Amino acid sequence: MSEHDDHEPHHTSSSTDHVLTELQLYGYRPFADEPDPRPLPEGNIVCAATTTMAG
Repeated sequence: MSEHDDHEPHHTSSSTDHVLTELQLYGYRPFADEPDPRPLPEGNIVCAATTTMAG
């Protein structure tokens, strides 16, 4: 048994988590209290992207 056997294995994030992280990371925020004025991507585009990433 090595010193690394008691550590939890690395977990990968879900496709949905990846999309939400990208939206947060690259979202437009001129000031912290102002919402992003850009529209969210359409549902079918997000669905296709998550399907592609999971595939």
